[in-house]
Amino acid sequence: MPVSLQVDRARRMVTSTFYGQVTNEEFMRQASLIQSHPDSDPHFSEIIDFTGVTTTNLSTETIWAAATTSIFDPSAKHVVIAPEDFAFGLARMFQALAEDSRPNLAVVRSPSEAYRLLGLEDNREQESRNRKETRDRK
Repeated sequence: MPVSLQVDRARRMVTSTFYGQVTNEEFMRQASLIQSHPDSDPHFSEIIDFTGVTTTNLSTETIWAAATTSIFDPSAKHVVIAPEDFAFGLARMFQALAEDSRPNLAVVRSPSEAYRLLGLEDNREQESRNRKETRDRK
């Protein structure tokens, strides 16, 4: 499946990272995966990262269905990272349709913008170094 889910309780954040070709089914399934994750909380912030997406066949019906319902509390913050024009356009459509279900939704072009909007430090580089150091010790 071209999507990964990370739930960070310490930062109170859920990150869904999509890559490759994204289908309607995979996009719609992500909400139930988040909801069923034992560490997830509807008050957490959410990042939806489309940086690695190469193509998508998301229909307008799927975007509408996902945008008009939410598993998150209305106070939760959401950021969609969409660096490519096609993904950015879809994300802006999603944002317009999600006005009521996700009033705190932003669409940005880069991860650093997303972390800044959420008031979080972008520590992905440090996390990557830590993982490498752990692998090197093994």
